[in-house]
Amino acid sequence: MLKKARKRKENNIFANVPKIMDILLPDILKENKDYVYLGYNKYSRHFVLTIFPEQTWIRLVR
Repeated sequence: MLKKARKRKENNIFANVPKIMDILLPDILKENKDYVYLGYNKYSRHFVLTIFPEQTWIRLVR
């Protein structure tokens, strides 16, 4: 007897790979006055200088 050839279903191994933008962008992005909330326990604070000062000091607050 001859066996019928079965058609194999091709699996795309790249179907479930996340795209680069999915990796880089956070799930949540909420902007407030002095910080940006990026998701669960992830905060970011930005500092912007409009002019370049002659002298700069950094004060650490503990």
